[in-house]
Amino acid sequence: MKRIFLLSIGVSALLWMGCGDKVSNGRHPINGVKGAVIDSLTRVPIDSAWVDTDTLALHEVYTDSLGNYRMPVGYAGRYFIYCGKDGYVTKKKEVTFTGYGITAEMNFELTPVTK
Repeated sequence: MKRIFLLSIGVSALLWMGCGDKVSNGRHPINGVKGAVIDSLTRVPIDSAWVDTDTLALHEVYTDSLGNYRMPVGYAGRYFIYCGKDGYVTKKKEVTFTGYGITAEMNFELTPVTK
């Protein structure tokens, strides 16, 4: 049963990732977040930073070479989104979805760890 649930979440995530304008116009039930991750000091995009949620069924995604990411989150409700990378302080933000098919813009500025 758990496998079927995880498989259905995975399929939903794949559908969300590939549905393009269906997310922005509210026709798809999965909500998501997208944005950019930059270094707070240099303002340079951070490649391969991870972004994750407190939802156990979904897994983390990574930023591309321009610091951009896109991640399915789930249905209506409140979620915590985390972002980090080795050598940086991990950040946490909160997002609440009151409907369906919403993509929230969530940018992160990571601060380098000082030694």
